[in-house]
Amino acid sequence: TFNEYDVESDSYELEDIDIDMTFGGVNGFKANMGARLKLLLFTIHVDWTMAEYNIFTVGIGLNSDIGSRIVKSIEKTVTD
Repeated sequence: TFNEYDVESDSYELEDIDIDMTFGGVNGFKANMGARLKLLLFTIHVDWTMAEYNIFTVGIGLNSDIGSRIVKSIEKTVTD
């Protein structure tokens, strides 16, 4: 037996583990709003979460739709 694994019979023992899946904390009003704007190769997104602690985020990303087209056109130019 090694680490409660029986090599001869290919079996092992599991302990009972209690997992608490409840969400504690603040009850009440919670809301989330967001938007994303695509501008050619870039996207701009904003997100506002309203709860006990309000959170406002802003980000910039690459637009994969345009990016994949650019990559395909470059690959086509290189292979031709």
